[in-house]
Order: sequence, then C-alpha cells, then structure tokens
Amino acid sequence: MAIAILSLKNVFEDYIGLLAQDVAINSGASCLLARKTRRVLDANRVPNSRKIKIKNRLEFGHGLYLAEYLFLQKIFKETLGQEEAGEVEKPFLHISLHGKSNKPDDVGDVIVSNALRHGKMPCDPQIARWFSGELNRKIKEKGVKKKDGSYYTSGVAIEGERFCGNVVQSDRRYGRDDFKGISLGENYQYVQVELSPFIRQNYLPELQNIIGEILTDFKKNFSTANQLDEFLKKNQTVEDEHRLNSEMYLNIKQVNDDEIRSGEILLSKNYRDALSVEIGDSILVDGVEYLVVGADKEKFGLLQPVVKSDVNISTEKNVIKTK
Repeated sequence: MAIAILSLKNVFEDYIGLLAQDVAINSGASCLLARKTRRVLDANRVPNSRKIKIKNRLEFGHGLYLAEYLFLQKIFKETLGQEEAGEVEKPFLHISLHGKSNKPDDVGDVIVSNALRHGKMPCDPQIARWFSGELNRKIKEKGVKKKDGSYYTSGVAIEGERFCGNVVQSDRRYGRDDFKGISLGENYQYVQVELSPFIRQNYLPELQNIIGEILTDFKKNFSTANQLDEFLKKNQTVEDEHRLNSEMYLNIKQVNDDEIRSGEILLSKNYRDALSVEIGDSILVDGVEYLVVGADKEKFGLLQPVVKSDVNISTEKNVIKTK
C-alpha cells in the first residue's frame, strides 16, 4: 500500500505544493495550498464528483466552496483595493497548479484546461491561449528541454480532450444554482495548469520563475477591465465566437455502424456536460435536430461526437448547440 501511495504521489502531486508556494513568494501573489489529497476532497471538482468519497462531498463540499469564495474576496480587497464583496472589479488571474500523468496523446507536457461546462468557460479562450503561448515562449528562453533535446510544450485542452477541465471553475465565475448570487464575474480568469511529472521533477526552479513572470506580465498587461476587453476583442477567433456563445465548434466523426441510427448523435459525458444536456435531449448540429445518445468509449472513443455516415453534414467544423 505504501508503495502504491508513493507511486500516485509521484505521478500526481510531487512538487506541486512547493511550486505554488515559491511562485507566490517570488511574485507577491496569494497562495492556497491543499492539505489533503484530491481523493479526499478536491476544491476543483464539483461536490457530487464520483472521484470524491461520498461522506466528504456531502459534509464538506458546500462549505469548501463558500470558504474559497470568502478567501478570494479577501484577496480582492487586499490586492485590488476592492471595497465591496461580489464580482471582481479588475482583471484577476487565478492559476491552479495540478500534477498529471504522462500520456503521449495529450496536447502538451503542460496543459492549460479551457473546456466548456454548461456552456461556460473558467477563463476566456483568448487568455488560455495567451497563457499557453507565454509558457512556450518562456520555456524556450530558459532552456527547459527533454532528454532528446526538444523543448517541453504547452497546449490548450478544450472539450473532449484529456485534462480539458470542464468540471471546474466556470461555476465560480458565473455562479451556481445552489449558490445564488455567489459569482466572481468575467474579470475573474481561472487557469488550471496540468504539469507532467518529468517537467516538475527536473525543472522546478525554472517553472517557479516562469509562472511568477506570467503572473507579473498579466498584472502589467491587463491592469484594467478596458485593457482586458480590448485584448479579448482583438484576439477573438471564429471558434472563440462559437464557444463564447455556449456552442461547440468541432469536427464530427461519421461512421457506418448498425448501432447508430440516422438522426442520432453520440455524445460522451464530457460533451454532454459542456452543453448541459442529457441522454434523450435534442440538440442542433448545423441547424438540424439530433437526438442525444450515450457514446461507447471503447468502441467510438471520446474525442469527437459521432453520427451515422449516411447523414449529410459538412466535413468542415460543425456548430453544435442546444435547441
């Protein structure tokens, strides 16, 4: 058991607390460190998450959510000079550091999570790309390389991809049904960063400097809401426009399989969460109505919605939205 615990700790947790603490000290930022493993209680999972023990999610889930909200309000008061509680009045970057296992099909060795959840995102997609781009630029500046001599890379994961993060902090940004009136607003930019074990282990000082510098750069470049709005408008893409309108914008997989009927679309739980739909609901694909059915992970995978190949849909990216 001890060996198994150490193995999990090495894959998911080692160096994360130390990294967060030193980044906060070096950049003058505030820091919240977990005292328990995510399997006991995870501030970045919804209270009813299957990955959290039922006793803990029922007893502590709501209390933890409120405690974090009050903690952030204190930070806004002390660092931003904000007098009133409620939505943050100036652009605010909240970086949440996580350890991840290493998989070859990930979008990068460092992943910035930016998926839709119930049609909302924890940070604007333009900020997710900015953050990932800054990581890549600074990784090269500081010579953060793999054993083969290539640089580590960062990428942004959206809905359907591993570590896309569509079960996290869009609730805190926009509010939740069971916490009426408790939201931090669109100036609050929540960036969840997943770090592979190799980069954590071998480049801790460099990561501390890189993330601290990005915090400083954010404060300098986006000191006012007007600066942030101007950046968002200037850097908005077609995909951003759809996703900010609570729509998925991606290629649909077409297959010839007797288990799929015309007029049905297979959506994984990840995609259903993104659109806030259930099995049996109807959605629109390029304006045409489809019935949502569950996806067989082993047979069809999870990276794309699936429809029968006899339907006439565009081979370009498709717009998927609720009715």
